[in-house]
Amino acid sequence: MTKKVNYNFPAEEIRKDLEKKPRGIVNILLPENTSLSDKFKYEICQKILAYQQDNKKTFEEISNLLGLTLTQTIEILRGNTTIMSLDSLTTYAERLHLPLQIKITNKQDKSLNA
Repeated sequence: MTKKVNYNFPAEEIRKDLEKKPRGIVNILLPENTSLSDKFKYEICQKILAYQQDNKKTFEEISNLLGLTLTQTIEILRGNTTIMSLDSLTTYAERLHLPLQIKITNKQDKSLNA
């Protein structure tokens, strides 16, 4: 019997479901209470991942372009914000000539662009 999948469930249930999946090279989800710094770092990681996928670069090629070990590169591509500083990630984005734009939104849905 095939289990029906309900895609109309809350985000918390999605997080729990993803945590049950086998680990490999999978993207990390940020917790809801993530700091602003980690949100910035995560966005840079996502830009680097998009660059890798859009340009069909291997992990090794990205690793060489960034000047990092393969393990460090894979962690960045996964969105692991704990292994790098914001300054380091900004430097890596610059090495790939990635345009960066920061948008800060407060709880009242007003945004500031920097």
